Amino acid sequence: MLKKFLKSWSHRKRLVMGVSNVMIAKILSSIFSVIIFVFLARIFSVESLGLFSFFTSIAVIVTVASNWGVNEYILREGAASPGKLKELVLHSVFIKGSLGLAFGLLTSGYFFFKETALFTVLIFWLILLFTLIDSQTITFIVAFRSQGNTRFEAWFFPSRNACRLITLLIISVWSIDIFEIVSGMVLVNLAGLLVARHSFKQFWGEPHRGKINLQSAYEIVKSATPFVLLAVIGMTYARADQIMLGIMKGSREVGIYALAWQAYETAAFLPTSIYVVLLPKLTKIFNEDAFRWAETGAKAFWLAFLLACVIGIVFSIALPHVIRFLFGSKYLSSEPLIRVLMVAYIFNFVWVALLISLLISGGNTRILNVIVISSLTLNIIANLYAIPRYGPLGAAYSTVLSEVFTFVAGTWWLLRKIAAMKLALAKTT
Repeated sequence: MLKKFLKSWSHRKRLVMGVSNVMIAKILSSIFSVIIFVFLARIFSVESLGLFSFFTSIAVIVTVASNWGVNEYILREGAASPGKLKELVLHSVFIKGSLGLAFGLLTSGYFFFKETALFTVLIFWLILLFTLIDSQTITFIVAFRSQGNTRFEAWFFPSRNACRLITLLIISVWSIDIFEIVSGMVLVNLAGLLVARHSFKQFWGEPHRGKINLQSAYEIVKSATPFVLLAVIGMTYARADQIMLGIMKGSREVGIYALAWQAYETAAFLPTSIYVVLLPKLTKIFNEDAFRWAETGAKAFWLAFLLACVIGIVFSIALPHVIRFLFGSKYLSSEPLIRVLMVAYIFNFVWVALLISLLISGGNTRILNVIVISSLTLNIIANLYAIPRYGPLGAAYSTVLSEVFTFVAGTWWLLRKIAAMKLALAKTT
């Protein structure tokens, strides 16, 4: 009995430590990322920040598409069959690299078609290289995670982001040119990739021995395909406003919106953290008692909405003052955007913190996908109308519209789910 208890306690302790390491890495990395963005916003002109944000948005979507769900596949298959881990990592590097270069060439072809300056296209390729290297690094991180080792990422991500910040500070002493700054960040990411690869080699041996088997690569791509859709849709939704602003307006408008969006994303870390904690608890409750799960969801809904309103109002009042303190009059045009986005934040908070957790824990991922795809479609259509007429403010209004849609759709599903469970309970009693 004692042996069984100790084994169970040891397992729970490892699980808690693993989750803690991931959360520490995310929190510290996010803090450094915000500091880096603020630093770039201070030293760049509004146009340069807009160009950087526009190209970064496109590069991130290209990179997520080139990942093709392989990270999730490695996490699952590596945990099930540790002996296949080196082969999986080898083919993952090949798949991500090949797809990334192919998608990158197609995207840069669009810029050439639009007669974009060659130097500007070169900056895009540097930013794309930055994100693609990061993607390759995450391959090794996921390999560690598949074996329950989260200690590596707990120190690696914050350390790498700290090195990025130090590099930016050093380069800015003699230059604030976007080309030199992005080049420095690429070098830091490359050094991080080498560290991750070396650490993987120390644990499991050389990952790049052997030959690429095209048939094996194809099977991995085929098996990983179900994982890619939601990731690409989610990232496209997060970046659609800036990309469409860049295409339909210009770099200055993207720069103004990018600062407001960074404030929105930073605030969104809170509901995301609640989601990470809440999802496993709701899943456990649903498996034990589905009706209690529905009651818990209904009670938590009003609490989440009240909390979202309070936080949204506080941020709406406080953030414009923070922006003014950090940047002076440089980004005054971002202030009304922040206030509009904080309205969207109220609905997004409830959606991310609670409704997504309820949808996943209740086994309704198909409905989740339908809502997310519909929201992205609505956002794009609204942007096509609003951006040419209202610029960045139109993009912010489109975000409010799409967030209200996801909130209403999720709430409608929850109410129907509760009503159906009450009806089923009434029939059995």
